[in-house]
Amino acid sequence: MIAEGISLLDAKQSELHGILRQEGIEHVIDLLEKKSKLPVQFRGEGGNE
Repeated sequence: MIAEGISLLDAKQSELHGILRQEGIEHVIDLLEKKSKLPVQFRGEGGNE
């Protein structure tokens, strides 16, 4: 996905890279597992919020 010229994948990769350097791979794996279990939330027009 690209939003306003910024790749969301690149942004997430940069975010996780910083966490990986500071906390290690096990922390990143735990974080991703927890996030994968959360329900999808829609925001903006037509969303529930």
